[in-house]
Amino acid sequence: MLNYTPLVYSKAGPQGGRLIRKVIRTFREQGVSLPLDSHILIAVSGGADSVGLAHLVIHLGRKMVRPSQVTLLHVNHQWRGEQSDGDARFVEELGRKWGVPVVVRKTPPPRVGSGESWENEARTERKKIFAQESARLGRARVLTAHHADDLAETVLWRILTGASETHGGGILFQSGFEVRPFLSVKKALITDYLAEAGESYRVDQTNFSDRFLRSRLRKTVMPELEKLFPKAVDHLGNLALRAQKDKVGPGARSPEGEVLQYFLLASGLRPRRVHLEMVEEKMKEGGACQGDIHLPQGWRLNREKDRQTSRIRWVLEKSE
Repeated sequence: MLNYTPLVYSKAGPQGGRLIRKVIRTFREQGVSLPLDSHILIAVSGGADSVGLAHLVIHLGRKMVRPSQVTLLHVNHQWRGEQSDGDARFVEELGRKWGVPVVVRKTPPPRVGSGESWENEARTERKKIFAQESARLGRARVLTAHHADDLAETVLWRILTGASETHGGGILFQSGFEVRPFLSVKKALITDYLAEAGESYRVDQTNFSDRFLRSRLRKTVMPELEKLFPKAVDHLGNLALRAQKDKVGPGARSPEGEVLQYFLLASGLRPRRVHLEMVEEKMKEGGACQGDIHLPQGWRLNREKDRQTSRIRWVLEKSE
């Protein structure tokens, strides 16, 4: 059992003041009321982005959250052996120092030859854990530290891969129970804030590996793009956030799709994106009211009535 010290808010320095104002402004622009009224799970890997988010919320977030409802959540993917375990210990020590509880969950190491990229496999497992922990705490919100550079990179990625028509909005500010407060914040401000606060963080070397295509995009394409267009990250990010705010741009998900995504993930299932998109479209059309929804690759979503409660429930099954 970890012993925690009482949580005390700090006075913001210049970087902290800039950062918290940008975050609160983004919440307001996206139509999200503050303070958040649910329990808050902050996903913390130990890296600069997530440590910066957690530190900001815990030390300067009096307008954002209620201190008694904050928990740090760390997912150990066991990619890097002792280094991965060191990340978990680091996050536990942060919680002890800052006076907040920590939940650490482990996933199996990535499977060689599984037919799925390590990044996608880890992301699926991570989101499943997010959903399970959110449900355990009464549909808690999960805050993740995706920032403006990530958003711009994702928008560009989807343009170049031909996915902009359906996912041009990039990373959503709010997706079901997940909220991304840093989407209008560039990484440089996050690291400046941590330096001002005197906080250390872990560095995952796989983020710089050429093994992953996204890493190569981040290392080579984005720096060159910003040399040619210094405001590229700002413009790409603002374009995506405006589309999300208006609920009309590519990438905006419907409430029906968000609810089903939450349910499927919390159940421990691993539907592919194409499944979620088809279900969402069927629900918009009213098709869900007609009974079962047949999905690609042999999956079927069954609409059933619980005999005891008379409530409608959904069951995802694999066809024989």
